[in-house]
Amino acid sequence: TQSTWEKKKSVWRHMSGKPVDQDILALRSSLVTSKNDDYDEITCPICHDIFLNPVELQCCSHAVCAACVPPTCHDCGALSPASQPHSLLPQLINEMVTLSCPKAKSGQCSWVGTVGLLTQHLQECDFVTIECPSSGCSITTARGMMSAHLRECPYRLLACEHCHEQIAFSLLQTHMNEQCGKIPVPCPSGCGQSVPRCALEAHDRDECPNRLVSCCAEQCAVRVRHSELLEHLSQQPAQHILLMAQQLRQLQEKHVPPEPKLAFLLEVCERHQTEIQDLNRRFAEQQERVEQMQLLINQLMSAPPRLTRRPPSP
Repeated sequence: TQSTWEKKKSVWRHMSGKPVDQDILALRSSLVTSKNDDYDEITCPICHDIFLNPVELQCCSHAVCAACVPPTCHDCGALSPASQPHSLLPQLINEMVTLSCPKAKSGQCSWVGTVGLLTQHLQECDFVTIECPSSGCSITTARGMMSAHLRECPYRLLACEHCHEQIAFSLLQTHMNEQCGKIPVPCPSGCGQSVPRCALEAHDRDECPNRLVSCCAEQCAVRVRHSELLEHLSQQPAQHILLMAQQLRQLQEKHVPPEPKLAFLLEVCERHQTEIQDLNRRFAEQQERVEQMQLLINQLMSAPPRLTRRPPSP
């Protein structure tokens, strides 16, 4: 079980911020600056020190410190006696006792006041030792020096300039290099764009011009970069149109009603197929004419030249 003195130390830690210097854990009576030596009325019968947060035991009306309530009353034997804040002792203690700051012993603090104000003073005193409030930091220093420590504490929180999340200074670089979803990172496919890390997957899937895509014709097994898809289709337009037309007909044969867009594409493919056939026919006709003209030129080149007489001069 926790000793009475350990209980009183925990109360002092709560009053002054944790942890506290060992001299602050000294008996309160050592801080008394008033001349009155008769403190029986304001002394706890358990710890024999000046009352700290005095309470009244409801079983026998005796007064003890809040941290000194015994598991069994020494007078009536009541188990776990109930208690309530004492109504008169706090005022009496303030009238009888004047205390100095625990740091007065080392010549650091000159504060002097009543017991009732000591708790408030310990929560403000620049010479009281406190823990760094940064999570993970074990440094303790005087309250007045804490602001200087916080400017250099590796565990101090800083806002990420990209996602504005509060990150410990020692982890900020790792956060930005590996974790922050808002920081721009270059596209791994080498398209030259920088996108937020959280949008990188969507960019690579839907937007990157260097992403690999399949040909529009399912029977064409070629995969090319998205930026090169039109060039791929233009290299063999007739073949791709026939493949897409065949693909659409297969959908119709499976009794899958084509959507308006599919019907439009089918019509365009058939129209282009007709135009390609017409172009092929015209090309064949032109090629035949070229061959005929070439034959005529060859005949003219092989015929002997004709001699013509010059008319007599007058």
